[in-house]
Amino acid sequence: MSSNKTAKWNYEKCEAQTGTVIVGKSMMQSWWCSQLEGRRRKCVRVNYAGEVFFLDDEDGSGSRKVFEWGGGPNTGHKSLPVDDESTFIPA
Repeated sequence: MSSNKTAKWNYEKCEAQTGTVIVGKSMMQSWWCSQLEGRRRKCVRVNYAGEVFFLDDEDGSGSRKVFEWGGGPNTGHKSLPVDDESTFIPA
């Protein structure tokens, strides 16, 4: 599961793929994506150090972070809560 581009998280190679996913329940109602629960959203699925997580990519910021900017902490991102990873559809 990797894109045809080199993906990095914290400046280290990782596996990442663009696609869409169903947004899960937010940890808090005040979280930026709490109103998106149940909606399909563009994302980047990142597998780094055995952990899988999803970055919002509606505006392309998730892709830029992992495929262009090296995934470092100096570049922001928006995490998406995902309750069911099987809802991920590769682009």
